[in-house]
Amino acid sequence: MQRIIKEQARITWPESAPDYEIVSLKLGIPGLVDSGGRISTDSETISDIQSALFRWLQLPDNNKWLLIFDNADDLETFDIQEYFPNYGGGAILITSRRPEFSHSAEQADLEGLDKESAIKLLLSLAHLSNSLEVVKHDAANLVEKLGFMPLAISHAGCFIHEAKVPLKEYLPYYDKAFMAVQSKKPRFGWNYRDDTAATTWEISFSKIEEQDKEAALLLLICSYLNPEEIFEDLWKDEQFNKNIQLECRYYYPNLVNIIISIFSLVKNRIMLLASYSLVKIIRFGVFSIHPVVHSWARERLQRSEQFQIIRNVIRILGRASQTEKVLRESSKWDTHEERRIVSHLEYLHRSSEHSFSQIFLYDERTGNEDLFFAFSNIASVFDNQGKYHTAMQWYERALAGSEENIRQRSPVNT
Repeated sequence: MQRIIKEQARITWPESAPDYEIVSLKLGIPGLVDSGGRISTDSETISDIQSALFRWLQLPDNNKWLLIFDNADDLETFDIQEYFPNYGGGAILITSRRPEFSHSAEQADLEGLDKESAIKLLLSLAHLSNSLEVVKHDAANLVEKLGFMPLAISHAGCFIHEAKVPLKEYLPYYDKAFMAVQSKKPRFGWNYRDDTAATTWEISFSKIEEQDKEAALLLLICSYLNPEEIFEDLWKDEQFNKNIQLECRYYYPNLVNIIISIFSLVKNRIMLLASYSLVKIIRFGVFSIHPVVHSWARERLQRSEQFQIIRNVIRILGRASQTEKVLRESSKWDTHEERRIVSHLEYLHRSSEHSFSQIFLYDERTGNEDLFFAFSNIASVFDNQGKYHTAMQWYERALAGSEENIRQRSPVNT
């Protein structure tokens, strides 16, 4: 609106000081602007602006307008439908990460760029030639890591150009300093306002935290899992569920309903994350996370927070490693299920190996006994996979952690 005011004044008074009161009257909104051309922000004026806009949209033969609502992600504190005209022959375009709009409008999902376009964008912003095959190969690996997301690729290209980082060295740097490389913008020509990949997801995450802190925690836990395929049943304790059904159904029938409610809570939290496009539901009971969101969620944590999240993930995967479908001595052993758990364990190992020495810092509130068993369970899975060196690392940490726990509890140290 401010731009319309300035343009109207420039056309009407090209060589003299504009009379903004006349501009207000011509637009049909008395008191719209002050003598300096600044728009009033009081609620009555805003309502008048909306009414004037709707009258213009509904004029006879005015049927080629396009009304755009950009980045409409706040559906909790802002009722966007109040700003939809009831009549008129134009069109409304809404850009949003919220899928709820699909209930009342035609939805077009915008996926990432195709591979060739993504490479072209990266090399253009990085000021690199695409004639060398080795450069194109490194660029292909990078855009795949970034999930073909234009905003993330733009950050990467700008950082590579300004820091003079070779393409093949960018990925290791990306893994170590995500926030730095995904916040880099050029001084000129940036077409994303002040948004960066980091700030974009942080805004959505803060909304999640306001509504359900456990849903926010769920996303952080998933940042240490394989992002391509995460099953909801990771949050089910198989043995506890069996005990409830077999031993408590008769004596405590309501307890079964409580467990079902807990599982429903997990699903509801995943759906909340999906409503902000922080995760994507692939099929019933399975979801994925975009690579950039996955990296951002992990790197936004402080060091102490990382240790706590890693401990939670170890406990979850430690339990999952002991389910009947993963245990090879079980008659229900399923090789596909074992590979699925292994994919998460391998990702966890790569992400947390450097933190092993810190994971067992004694916590008076929770203790670490269950962590020792979880480490041992995870080591057994790696052992069964023939990954003996990795298995030994987990076995050794389980033993070291147990010894440290005994030392901390010893009366000699109190």
